[in-house]
Amino acid sequence: MGNDNKPCCPADALRRIRQITINGLPTGITMLDDSIAYVKAQVPTSDSAIREALLKRVKVYNYIPRVSRPITLMLLWRSTGNHP
Repeated sequence: MGNDNKPCCPADALRRIRQITINGLPTGITMLDDSIAYVKAQVPTSDSAIREALLKRVKVYNYIPRVSRPITLMLLWRSTGNHP
């Protein structure tokens, strides 16, 4: 994943938090927009490949509990704008 567009400091990382609602609670996801752009640039071949790549990328900067991964994966997918 390299050093591409990595936050330079904690303040920069805070500016890159995007809020989505998970289970009715507002949840901040750090580097979500950057992660979406990265995954789209990789040109995944299927919807499931996009979802898995996005989850893998988002987990680099965020803790996502195993129990909430399915719902988080669906919401991350929706945030890409690729869903029907």
